[in-house]
Amino acid sequence: MDSPLSPAPLPAESAMLDALGFGLYRLDAEGRCTYANPAALQMLGYAADEVLGRNMHELIHHSHPDGSPFPQSACPLLATRLTGRAVRLSNEVLWRKDGSFFTAEYSAWPLIEGGELAGSVVTMVDTARQGSASDRLALQVTVSRMLAGSAEIEEVLPRLLAAVGGSLGFQAGFFWAVNHRERQLAPEASWVAPGLDAQALVGATMDLTLDRGEDLAGRAWEEGEIIKSLDLGDAGRRKAAQAAGFVAAMAVPARLGRRVLGVIELYARAAPEGGDDLLDSANAIGQQVGQYLRRRRAEAALRDREEEFRAFAEKLPQLTWIADASGAINWFNKRWYDYTGGSFSQMEGWGWWSLHHPDHAARAEESYRAAIEAGTVWEDTFPLRGQDGRYRWFLSRAVPIPDEDGRVTRWFGTSTDITAQRQAEARALAAERRLRFALQVARIGSWTWDFDREVLEADEGFRTLFDLPAAEGELPAAEFLARIHPEDAPHVAATFEQARREQGEFDLEFRLGSEGGEVRWAVARGSVERRPFGRGLYALGITWDVTERRRREEDLAAAKMAAEEANLAKSQFIANMSHELRTPLSAIIGYAELLEEEAEDLGEAAAHMAEDLGKIEVSARHLLSLINGVLDLSKIEAGKMEVEVEAFDVAPLVDEVCATVEGLMAKKDNSFTAEVAPDLGAMQSDPVKLRQCLFNLLSNAAKFTENGRVTLTATRRGDWLEFRVDDTGIGMTPEQQEKLFQRFTQADVSTTRRFGGTGLGLALTKAFAEMMGGTIAVDSAEGEGTSFTLTLPADVRHPVGPDTAAAEPGGEAGPTDRVLVIDDDPHMRDLLTRFLGRDGLAVAAAANGEDGLALAREIAPSAIILDVMMPRMDGWAVLSALKADPQLAEIPVIMVSMIRETGLAYSLGAADYLTKPVDWQRLKETVDRHRLPSAVPSGLALVVESDAPTRDELGRLLTGEGWDVTEAANASAAQLRIAERRPDLILVNLDLPAVEGFALLGRLRRSPDLRAIPVIALTEGGLPPEERARLRDQVRQVIQPGEDSVDELLDELKRIAAERAGTKKEGRD
Repeated sequence: MDSPLSPAPLPAESAMLDALGFGLYRLDAEGRCTYANPAALQMLGYAADEVLGRNMHELIHHSHPDGSPFPQSACPLLATRLTGRAVRLSNEVLWRKDGSFFTAEYSAWPLIEGGELAGSVVTMVDTARQGSASDRLALQVTVSRMLAGSAEIEEVLPRLLAAVGGSLGFQAGFFWAVNHRERQLAPEASWVAPGLDAQALVGATMDLTLDRGEDLAGRAWEEGEIIKSLDLGDAGRRKAAQAAGFVAAMAVPARLGRRVLGVIELYARAAPEGGDDLLDSANAIGQQVGQYLRRRRAEAALRDREEEFRAFAEKLPQLTWIADASGAINWFNKRWYDYTGGSFSQMEGWGWWSLHHPDHAARAEESYRAAIEAGTVWEDTFPLRGQDGRYRWFLSRAVPIPDEDGRVTRWFGTSTDITAQRQAEARALAAERRLRFALQVARIGSWTWDFDREVLEADEGFRTLFDLPAAEGELPAAEFLARIHPEDAPHVAATFEQARREQGEFDLEFRLGSEGGEVRWAVARGSVERRPFGRGLYALGITWDVTERRRREEDLAAAKMAAEEANLAKSQFIANMSHELRTPLSAIIGYAELLEEEAEDLGEAAAHMAEDLGKIEVSARHLLSLINGVLDLSKIEAGKMEVEVEAFDVAPLVDEVCATVEGLMAKKDNSFTAEVAPDLGAMQSDPVKLRQCLFNLLSNAAKFTENGRVTLTATRRGDWLEFRVDDTGIGMTPEQQEKLFQRFTQADVSTTRRFGGTGLGLALTKAFAEMMGGTIAVDSAEGEGTSFTLTLPADVRHPVGPDTAAAEPGGEAGPTDRVLVIDDDPHMRDLLTRFLGRDGLAVAAAANGEDGLALAREIAPSAIILDVMMPRMDGWAVLSALKADPQLAEIPVIMVSMIRETGLAYSLGAADYLTKPVDWQRLKETVDRHRLPSAVPSGLALVVESDAPTRDELGRLLTGEGWDVTEAANASAAQLRIAERRPDLILVNLDLPAVEGFALLGRLRRSPDLRAIPVIALTEGGLPPEERARLRDQVRQVIQPGEDSVDELLDELKRIAAERAGTKKEGRD
């Protein structure tokens, strides 16, 4: 062979070297093999051409028994060829071609040629074949080193099989792992000695799984002992083993105590030597492998758990980290890096302390190291710097993780961002300080009441208020309750009990102190709640002293009561004064009208007298309107003014108002135009108040306009009506407009002096408009004129049906028609008598209720005109007596009153209702409704009126209408008149003193004989709907004050007479 190697030995030398029983090879100066005898080649499993020229250290001496590298520079054999000194090594591991190793006695001698070191001669003896105990021990040491390494189990197992199998004389092997969950054996590694063809056996084995007790390895698993046998249960494996020339097999259980973790299965072509020593070594190796498997499996499980743990830690919202036993951190989750912006190299170990705030770092580190040293849980709060350079507060916590022996092996830590929580706590603390300060300044005490333990926790303010001990801590609830005034204690206890039962709020005001001592007032407010997790109920409340407030309230209540009494007295005074003024005014107006008519009858001779009488009437009516305005305001203030809803056509009402104000317009040479839309239609509202509003606006325009123009425009817009009054008068400034609708106020003092007036008209107009659900607006410029706009709903949303239509008036009364006037006012009686007599009615008059009743029974009038306010027996009493008497009950009664109590009049049976001063035309119409036709006498009318002029006037009116009239000044007189002769009609003034008018109505209604007499109620005021409903069954008509009251009365009298005539005719038929 051509090679730079040293010459091979001579034939004689070669024969001698080949005969040696130990292995020998020669190396040149570079460590390359130049010769190897057959013994060496057999030991190593190589052919000659596979070793010649090779570096023998790299070929057979490259690794330690555990598989770790054995560098050439560390090999002692190198010293021979480099230094020329001989070297001998015992128990050295040499590696065969098949990957197995054996223990050898290894020696090297220097080779000198020509006086120079030319290489070395190496000898080796296979000590494993000597089967000594030391060799077995060396094998165990080798296995221990191999298993102690850090290589993965997949790498270790094939080398393990080679080392054990090669050392014990086997040429192939398998490692079976026990799967305890599946209760099966599965092969994990295989080894076949170099140069041996056993691939069929490997293929048949590596795809196989064995049950416990099955085949060679399964029996070793089941018995836990070494099994030596070639009796393979699997036919394929058995055939493959035989084909490979194997004649012996051994299965060694890898045990941990009695638990088998795996099986080492070995095959040999010749029965291995060693006997019991072999078995002992195999058992020892099996135990070593068992311990190795347990450790590796534990490590694998630990790695799996750690991976799961880290995956879990990555999902946590906190910054998460892991430290070793010393506290040095070796892992951070991603959130840590996201927040800090640092890298692991910057943070690992103790580097993370660089993120701590300088003011807190030393304290936090000291507490951390103390916990690490003690092995206890660490918890602390401190700020950490983020990647933006700002610090945020974190709650950090580290928990020790011990091993099976209780030793701490590592720490798991979290850092939770509590910045928002600390800020909220700071705000809450500041708010609590402010609250405490506010409670202290306001002298409010706070407390909680534990209902389960019946104790209170209260602050200083509460204890001071209840005069409780100032010491902090709990106090019995009984002490708190004992401070409550005895009269209030039951209510307080009941309220707390209700709140406790319903878990609701409470709001209490009670007294503190004893019955004989100083009394203070306190308020307690709060709620009852359930503690978290259902741990019982408690009350949370605040309490403060309200003694001063209660005193002020009592003083205010007393002042309010005094004011109300004064206001009531004022209202009563106004009402009384109005009544006292309206009674003579009624007579003045009545006599003036009567004299005017008589003056007209006298012709030219009394023209000047008629003019003067007209002035008297105008002045009296003006004075009456002022009194009515004051009284209306008084009623509005007292809340007694009501809207009387009726259905009426608007256009006729507007025309009527226009006709009324034409004289006022002409007085100052003003042109007046009314523009009334044809679609005004009807309203459901109060016609009296609407008429008053329009009159006030137009008269106001006429007053402040001279030689100008006044226009009334009436339009309908859907469900609303608009009345606009424009004038070209003096106008107003914005300042004057601001106080335009104030009561008793005009634009300024000069206006009052120039134009007169009380300043009530517009105030009443505004009040009436609002009562009817509408508005009034003004638009004015000084010197340019004024525009008022009154807007009202067509339906006030509370419609009341119109009154039942009265009978149509008949013809003129016959001489036998008689009307009874009962009124205590002689002027009123006279006026009624004259007015009714002028219409052909016979009138009987009574000055009181008793006389009126007696006269009604005596003359059986066709109708009765009854004054309400009469002394002793008022109009109500007379009306009640009339309706209670069967003979008088059917006589229509017309009530006449100065006050608005028409509801009572109707409820007592009045046929109608009039208010003073009596509108004579309306009275005439009312009486006409109760009179007979001309062919039949009207009958007897009883006038019950306490005011003599009014009674006289009513009597004359009835007489003129053909009625016989009997009068009564009060209810008692009326009853006497009714007893004397049953009237056919009764006029009752509801304003009789001591509510005699209503009493008279009640008597009439209760009497079966008198219930049918038509009763006309006269009243001073208007009639609310509910009072009209009450009177509807008891009176025929209610005559209220107004321009048409006389006509209305006469019409009603005529209707009553007509009804009587019809009744008598039916009787004859």
